[in-house]
Amino acid sequence: MHAFGPSVGVAAVIAGALAMGVAPTAHAAPGNPLNGPYRVISNGDWAKTNEVRMNEAVVVSTWTFSTSCTNVQTCDGTVTSDKGWTVPAKFRINRWIVEVEHPGWLPCPDGTSAPGYQRFQFFGTSPNGQVDTANGQTLKGFDRTEGPGGACGRNTPTAIEMPLRLDKM
Repeated sequence: MHAFGPSVGVAAVIAGALAMGVAPTAHAAPGNPLNGPYRVISNGDWAKTNEVRMNEAVVVSTWTFSTSCTNVQTCDGTVTSDKGWTVPAKFRINRWIVEVEHPGWLPCPDGTSAPGYQRFQFFGTSPNGQVDTANGQTLKGFDRTEGPGGACGRNTPTAIEMPLRLDKM
């Protein structure tokens, strides 16, 4: 046996294959795109309204993603909800972001209303709940909807935030 051990032999085989023009096997598209249907739960049982714990409705919906990635940090596409909206979906560095505008979301005492701006942020998770951006089967994050500051005669915006979970169907 050589003093350099078996790893030198493996390196020699790889170097020889490269010298003969054998290319490495092509890999799948970069990144981890989301595609197809997901069951989405915004858990209102753990909601906060303006940072105060306050129960809200649990919202269950189905989203259908169509995305592709240019690299492991950047993905783009669309998501369609069975709640009637289709918007862009983007993955940047470590999380997915989906933003939806809701006209008339915040009713005011005088009978008018203000829009709400909903932002979903989520990322893949491992079975033990740790961040695993490569996991496209189970994702967790936050659903935050905020009305504009000054709406309904209040200086501070109304904001509702709740935990979010997406499961591949």
